[in-house]
Amino acid sequence: MIGFNGNFAAMMKNFILLLTLATFVFAGCKKKEDPAPNPPKTGTLICKVNGKTWESSEVEATLDADTLVIAGTNESSNDTTFMVISATLNPNRVGTYSGDAVDGLYVGGASFFDFAIAIGGYTASSTLEITKFDPNAKKISGKYSITMTPKDANDPDTPPVSVSEGSFTDITFE
Repeated sequence: MIGFNGNFAAMMKNFILLLTLATFVFAGCKKKEDPAPNPPKTGTLICKVNGKTWESSEVEATLDADTLVIAGTNESSNDTTFMVISATLNPNRVGTYSGDAVDGLYVGGASFFDFAIAIGGYTASSTLEITKFDPNAKKISGKYSITMTPKDANDPDTPPVSVSEGSFTDITFE
């Protein structure tokens, strides 16, 4: 869930999530070279956001102790969007995570206002399933979903967000 409940571990996970988002905002501001045609399906986040296909153009993943953070951006001529998944993994790594063990966030724009709305205007429920974990090759694969519910159902700036059919294959983590 997005927000602080007084639990230090949850606050730290949210802090890491916010720090990762901020990194993508500032990194995404620079001009990009022409993308390679037909990027491979490995190493990307793929999902449907409110029924529309979304695919990352860039992905970063880190595993610090048991905390996994996967962040992807999609840059188009009109806008930049972000997807972040953060989870506290068990020692076996492979498995399904939900509830307090995982946070997910989709941000539909690159402005500070978009981030503030995504973080402050929603509660989120996320599920992450790690289907493959290779510590030697530093590759991870899995599936995910995120449901973002507006805290104020009458606020036109916070429509519900449904991230479904999410998957990632052989994302390299550091």
